[in-house]
Amino acid sequence: MRDAMGVGFDGYTHRQQWSIADTDIDDWPYEPMAAHAFLHRDGDVGFIIPIGEKRYRAVSNTEDALARIPGNYQITRVLRTDRFHIPVKQATRYQTACAFMGGDAAHVHSPLGARGMNLGIEDAASFARRFVEGTLAGYTSERHPIGRRWITLSERILSMAQSDNGIMQSFRNAAFSVVGHLPRLQRPLLERVAGLKE
Repeated sequence: MRDAMGVGFDGYTHRQQWSIADTDIDDWPYEPMAAHAFLHRDGDVGFIIPIGEKRYRAVSNTEDALARIPGNYQITRVLRTDRFHIPVKQATRYQTACAFMGGDAAHVHSPLGARGMNLGIEDAASFARRFVEGTLAGYTSERHPIGRRWITLSERILSMAQSDNGIMQSFRNAAFSVVGHLPRLQRPLLERVAGLKE
């Protein structure tokens, strides 16, 4: 569609292969309805989030997502596995004539930061509001900078998470520890992730 619209999709794709696995897990040793990140000294990362009762999605920058999720637990069923590369791209504009783009058609980036789906929903909400108001001409000028900002932020988060530099790891871990123990700092971060504040 972008080609037909004459719209570029600038960016790159990370060479490192990632993996994903959806599994049923019994005896989960961590808080059951919370996301968890495991950042290893060698730069490997493992993330796991609940997607149902005793069902979890693991993602890692290695070939085996579950191998980077430590803990004493029992995998009762593997529902799916896959491997992928992370693209980091953005359309040069989000509209042309009567065609408009949002979501992954307009911007793709690392899942770190947890903004992919919400950002696309916000694109749709902006389009709907502007359609009703008759201000669609300003759609790209509103949404493109926001997409660019989150692409930049997700790349910074990705770089920090995968760092194997000891000094950077110490700084990162200290920052996570402080935020993890201070709800007053958590709220603004959650509001940004949820799209309630830019």
